[in-house]
Amino acid sequence: MKTLLYLEESLPASIALRFVDQQARMLGMAVQPFHVEEPDKKLQAGTGWVRRSWERGVIGAGLEEVLRLLKTEKVDLPGAGQPRVVVGDRDAEVLEELQYTMYDQYAEGYLNTARTEDFIDFLAQRRFQKMSVPVLVAKNLVPAERVVLLIGDGVDVERLLPAFLRLYGKVLAELELTVLCYRFQEKEQLAFLDRQEGGGLFDRVEAMLAEAGGAEGEYLVVQGSPESMAIYLQEHGLVATTFPTRRGPRMELLAQLANPLWLCK
Repeated sequence: MKTLLYLEESLPASIALRFVDQQARMLGMAVQPFHVEEPDKKLQAGTGWVRRSWERGVIGAGLEEVLRLLKTEKVDLPGAGQPRVVVGDRDAEVLEELQYTMYDQYAEGYLNTARTEDFIDFLAQRRFQKMSVPVLVAKNLVPAERVVLLIGDGVDVERLLPAFLRLYGKVLAELELTVLCYRFQEKEQLAFLDRQEGGGLFDRVEAMLAEAGGAEGEYLVVQGSPESMAIYLQEHGLVATTFPTRRGPRMELLAQLANPLWLCK
């Protein structure tokens, strides 16, 4: 298995680097550092030999940036070779790399804000909308083995579980797993409902996990506002769910969460 990890000299990239490192070691996954230099079009130079020389200089500067980050964080990524650095449009270059090389997920850091619109704009970028592999949005550094499967509100468990198990199936026994069915309500105080309120969703998830080797987990049906749910989940780990395609309670919750997110397509 292999992760394409986007890096640059920034706090979000630093968080992504450290979280992906611990996740990759747990899963036995190789990591490919990747960086795109997007120079101002006014600074782009000519054609032929002149342009090739200019591009080599730009790529060299980008490589130094990534290597500085790796040195500063003192992280030796599993299976990582030389960071790959290219010149061009970030969306286009990420999608091309994913298209022509086999990866199991794409990872990028994100600095969380209180504005839902910022998160919506982030996910609306073309690289996220067009890629077919799961997206790891690293918002924070938490223990990699702690995982919340977020269902309900339009989540297709027949799509989520197979994608999740492709990466995590071999380490199910090592996970601290919570299966959470979220229901929106405007009240700030959370309401914890009986497991039977999860109905067939919980039964199907439990059956698929058992078929994959079994995983003891906690099954919760929780009702509340996105803000109160985000506060409750801050003591949990990675939140795994399907990629949100519309604005709604789940999108609002994902925007509010400080947890890293794993979004399958």
